[in-house]
Amino acid sequence: MELIIEDSSKSLIIEDSSKSLIVKDSLGLGIKKSIPKEKIYTDEENEQFTRQLLSEKDRVDLNILEISAIRNIIIENSNRDSYDKIDPDLLIAVDSRINYNIYIIEDNIYTYEELCTVYPFQEFNISPDSIFIRQIIIIFDNNLVEVINEGDPIISTYDLVKLATANTATVEAAAKDIKRPTKIIKSKIFIGGEKWKDFLQLRGFFRGMIQVSNLQIDNGQTPEFLKPFTLAISNQLMLEDNRANKVNVEEVNAEDNKVNVEEVNAEDNKVNVEEVNAEDNKVNVEEVNANSTNNEKKTLEERIELLEKRMALLECAIR
Repeated sequence: MELIIEDSSKSLIIEDSSKSLIVKDSLGLGIKKSIPKEKIYTDEENEQFTRQLLSEKDRVDLNILEISAIRNIIIENSNRDSYDKIDPDLLIAVDSRINYNIYIIEDNIYTYEELCTVYPFQEFNISPDSIFIRQIIIIFDNNLVEVINEGDPIISTYDLVKLATANTATVEAAAKDIKRPTKIIKSKIFIGGEKWKDFLQLRGFFRGMIQVSNLQIDNGQTPEFLKPFTLAISNQLMLEDNRANKVNVEEVNAEDNKVNVEEVNAEDNKVNVEEVNAEDNKVNVEEVNANSTNNEKKTLEERIELLEKRMALLECAIR
């Protein structure tokens, strides 16, 4: 399959902002929430996904693309009605060009931040990764490559059809002939399944209740039957904010501790250098003093020897 890929000449990476994006929740409650940061994989982590199937040169030359470019690649190479039916070549082409997770929902593609912004995952205290299904690449020894959902039986479509069509007499032989994959590789691509449909129904149910309550004649006051729900949502978002603030505080403290350790080490090194220099100076002074003493002693001995010679000559003269 010939893929249509317009690769940028420069690397475009998702911006990792130091501040969380603040938006209104999607349920219509008017409660603000902090959006968690995108998970950006390191180069080493990224090599554990489909990039390991590429040559070393291709891995070096291949740029990481932002989500807008990835959307274009998927749209140009997929069924116009649904983008969540992704073939192996396209999956490898996309997964090898991202260092973040993407989530495909029929006719749209999201990053983690975009998904949490548009849908009430935090309000319901649910992680997108528990709703969406990771796509897995399986490779067989005959160069057959297929895409399956994580958790599905690891079996090729050919063997699956063969088992389904086998009769009672041949099913055992068909089971023995099932090909075992030589490699199983996870991708950073997730699609929505049955759990996603249930999640949308849950969102629709609560949005409907909230919108109807806003039309009631009590001037928009929260109805009694909704108060436990809105209180739970507020508490959950408060917990999320506290958790995010705690992470920020821990990062700041870690940085401060690092600076303090470096300052202490620098001070210790300075003291050690001063001590070494003082010790060296002391040794040098002692050596100089010792040399001076030795020189004085030698000079005195020479004078005594000369005096003794003169005394001996004087005695000879007297005799």
